[in-house]
Amino acid sequence: MEKKEITYHFTLKDMSRVSYTVEISKQPMPEPEGLPEWTRLEFHQCEGCRWTQSDRCPVAVGLHGPAMLLDKLPSYETAEVLVETSERNYLKSTTIQEGLSGLFGLVMARSGCPAFEPFKGMAWFHLPFATHEETLFRVVGTYFMKPYLEGKTDWKEWEHIIDDIQTIYREIYEVNKGIITRLKAGAAPGCDAPFNAITILNSIGNMVAMSFEDRLEDIRSHFA
Repeated sequence: MEKKEITYHFTLKDMSRVSYTVEISKQPMPEPEGLPEWTRLEFHQCEGCRWTQSDRCPVAVGLHGPAMLLDKLPSYETAEVLVETSERNYLKSTTIQEGLSGLFGLVMARSGCPAFEPFKGMAWFHLPFATHEETLFRVVGTYFMKPYLEGKTDWKEWEHIIDDIQTIYREIYEVNKGIITRLKAGAAPGCDAPFNAITILNSIGNMVAMSFEDRLEDIRSHFA
């Protein structure tokens, strides 16, 4: 698989720039040395955690760098957020917490955590600043694409698509709650930007899951 990198650049009000690059690969990157205590699996471990491959939480390991990127700034402060990929760039004037939420979502999707496994493929086709409708379209598309690529063509399996996707988001919601607790207790106890970023991800997920049928009808109308 070719190497692919996505970089988030935050240009702050004082015109300073902070950047973070995520390398997208088939497997999560090896755990770095000298990880802090709050990345340990048992440190406020998520309820129902299914991770068994190491004694470190894979999401916490992935968020170790991004969580400290802007930990001294309030979440509501504005910034020019430039997302740079090999194909194109995306630019938006927004809050730090919204910019971080996109970065966090990318990191979490490729972390290796079983809860985020359904979104691993979406990380390769990352869409910064996606709307609720765009997120739903991508989630449903991914849901159908994965088994098709695996050679499963019995479309009768998709009778319970709504329940399946809502189940995925319920587990992600619980994991996100656990990560917020972990960040508050260990990573950035005096800063609200990291856990507000995850709260935004949770709210998007809830909006998609709770209004799934209505929003699916909206998407259907675009193809009429």
